[in-house]
Amino acid sequence: MSFSILLSRQPIIYLLTCLFNGLSTAFVFPLLSLYLIDELQASPISMGFFIAIMISSGVLVSQYLAKKSDQGRSRKNNSISSTRLY
Repeated sequence: MSFSILLSRQPIIYLLTCLFNGLSTAFVFPLLSLYLIDELQASPISMGFFIAIMISSGVLVSQYLAKKSDQGRSRKNNSISSTRLY
């Protein structure tokens, strides 16, 4: 594999999109628990359920997309639709 493919425009745009997606998630999740407890007066147990459901739904969606990818759906289309829906 040559490195000229990695320096073309599309992989760089994809990598930057993944980077900014990850950074935004890293900034939001620590503050989410503070917001839920302080502003919405959520109990710690309800916050735990909410976060568990968020994580579980992420796992289920990723497994569904992996199954579709294994059945022959284009991985490029999976990546694009996942990024748009996120």
